[in-house]
Amino acid sequence: MSNHDAPPGARIAQRDIDALHTLLERYAVPADGMSLEMLDGFLSALIVGPDLVMPSEYWSQIWNTEGEWTNAVEAAEAHRLVQALWNDIVRRVNVELPDEDQAAQDPDRFSDLMQDAMPLLAIPEAEDPEDPWAGVPEDYPVGAAWAIGFMRGVGLRPEAWSVWEQNDGHVAEDLQTIAELGLLDADHAEEMGLEAAHVPSLGDRIAIVSGLPVILQNFNEYRLEQLSEHPSEIPSPDDPCPCGSGQPFKRCCGSPGRLN
Repeated sequence: MSNHDAPPGARIAQRDIDALHTLLERYAVPADGMSLEMLDGFLSALIVGPDLVMPSEYWSQIWNTEGEWTNAVEAAEAHRLVQALWNDIVRRVNVELPDEDQAAQDPDRFSDLMQDAMPLLAIPEAEDPEDPWAGVPEDYPVGAAWAIGFMRGVGLRPEAWSVWEQNDGHVAEDLQTIAELGLLDADHAEEMGLEAAHVPSLGDRIAIVSGLPVILQNFNEYRLEQLSEHPSEIPSPDDPCPCGSGQPFKRCCGSPGRLN
């Protein structure tokens, strides 16, 4: 099966990650658009968030341009690659993570599953292959670009996210954690109206990004709970899935494994 035919939730190939990174670095980053890490956070917010955001609304946010692509082949490839990343994020938020007791019984299995659900983060090459954080400078903003992208996604539906925050304290706490992860340094914190103490240390950043798979799954479970409480908002089985995958709802987010 080609990537063009890949089902929603399919794992993105490394060659597609590399190709998307290249396109973003060529066109988006120089125009103050999104890096790969930022895009991963941005799409994550759209997928697990409270309200549908269509590609026609978010596409220009990625590239920071309203213009048309001059190269039709690259344009088609960009759409395919972004969709592949979207599908991979859907896959990640559906990885069955073990509970605390299961994790304690089989820590290696827990570690593998958490890694399988981990967002794409730009981390300096490790000096120690056994420790991915070895040699990372203390002031390196691990996860900041991802968090900034996530909050930009939140910014497309601020009212809906605000309702979630007001109705669920865990949502509010997790959003605050992600927002603080996006602080680059003391100057950035001041620009955001926060004290320097809110800037996470490297150890804090590592702890936060290590918990991102759980945070994202919690958001997604809350989203599905809201759908089940408002069944009139659930699409018909054969309608296009509102996640934007292009697949029928019954074969995507409406499949039994997703809604139960």
